[in-house]
Amino acid sequence: MTTAQELPPAKRNIPAITLSVLLALVFVSAGLGKVMDTPPSPENFTRWQLSMGFMHAIGALEVAGGVALLIPAVSALSAVGLFAIMGGALRTGLAFREPLHIWLPLTLMVMLAALVWARPGVFTKFLRRG
Repeated sequence: MTTAQELPPAKRNIPAITLSVLLALVFVSAGLGKVMDTPPSPENFTRWQLSMGFMHAIGALEVAGGVALLIPAVSALSAVGLFAIMGGALRTGLAFREPLHIWLPLTLMVMLAALVWARPGVFTKFLRRG
C-alpha cells in the first residue's frame, strides 16, 4: 500500500486541485448570476433589503475569487476571502431563517476550509512575505 508521502507531488495535489476546480465552478457561476441579475439573486437581495449594487459587488468578488482558486499560488488566500463572504451569507440566512441560505454557505465554508488545510504551505508563504 502506498502512503501519500510516497506519491509524487503532482499526485498528492489531485484532491486539492479537484476541490479548487469544483469550488471555482460554484463561485464563478453564482457570481455571474449576481453580476448579470439572474433570478433568483435580485429577488433574494431585495427580500434581504440589500442593494443591487451590493449584489453586483458580491458577485464580482465571487467571480474573482473563483478564478483565483485556480491559481495555486493564491488559491488558499482566495479561499479565505470567499470564506469571509460565505460568513456574511450565513449570517443573512440565519437572520432571515432560510434553511437553504444557511446550509449552502456552511457547506461551502467547510469545503473552503478543507482547501486551505490542503494547501497550508501556500498560505504560510504569503503570510511570511508581509
